Amino acid sequence: MSQIKLKHATGNGVIISAPSSNPASDRTLLLPSDADGTIARTIDVDYVKLQSANSTVDVSDLTFDSLDVTSYKSFRIIGSVLPATDEVVLYCRLRASGSSLTSSSYQWKMYGTNAAGNAFTLSSSGEDKALVANNAGNSTREGMRFDILITPRVSGDGFHNNFGFTQGCKYESSTGLEGFNAEFVYNEDSVSDGFTLFHNSGNVSEYSYCLYGIRR
Repeated sequence: MSQIKLKHATGNGVIISAPSSNPASDRTLLLPSDADGTIARTIDVDYVKLQSANSTVDVSDLTFDSLDVTSYKSFRIIGSVLPATDEVVLYCRLRASGSSLTSSSYQWKMYGTNAAGNAFTLSSSGEDKALVANNAGNSTREGMRFDILITPRVSGDGFHNNFGFTQGCKYESSTGLEGFNAEFVYNEDSVSDGFTLFHNSGNVSEYSYCLYGIRR
């Protein structure tokens, strides 16, 4: 393995080593340009912010198509939505080539604790969508907050992909805060390159999110 050692005058130094396995492409490290030695970020990192948005304009859904599934293994969206309609949930569907995968092959489970401190479990098998956030209010400061990780299946993958995980919470002024965790799988051999988030009724009134890609 190739190494470069930058030796201090008194003996010890800093060693830069090549990676233990051959990377997919050359990686470049930027040396700091400032005088205090602050380390600059690398040009090529494994966890990449792809896009972000904030809006108070109604939309029917949040849809992400043509994701770079060749470069990225998984996608993570961290955000919040305020529904236009009171007491609605948030669903997810995977997408392929601009169309939603709607076969009744989604299986999902959700575990949580309601405002009273009581645990609950929800589950379903054979639906055409997956629940990723529980019902929430549509008044100011209500709505849903979520952190969703989605791993699509691409050509050449095993059949264990096309799944997702959610951590989140929802708030209603009448009942308080509810926290939940959820997981889902699309039990088909379909490949996918996108996903959509939507309510069971009505539009998304406000939203804020950051979408990240995690490299293969």
